[in-house]
Amino acid sequence: MLSPHRQGDPDPIKVFVILAGKWSDGTTAVLMQLRQVAEALKMRMVPISPGITLSEDVIRRGAAIDPERDFAVYVEAIEQAFKVLAVQMELVTRA
Repeated sequence: MLSPHRQGDPDPIKVFVILAGKWSDGTTAVLMQLRQVAEALKMRMVPISPGITLSEDVIRRGAAIDPERDFAVYVEAIEQAFKVLAVQMELVTRA
């Protein structure tokens, strides 16, 4: 999310927030509520939101995460999300 800034306003404090959560049942209700709060605060949302699913062993039994195994399928989506975020940050910085 990016903090809003209008022409003529004093220099804004740049605020960038990454929403992350742990949902073992697959629900995104908490994430949706946080998005609603951000929108009510007039924060701009980055239009991409990749999700990561951890194995049951990691979630329930505290098994070690193996990034190459556990995150390989998410690399492209996460890289794309960071590219979009970088563009949005640049736009806000220039405003």
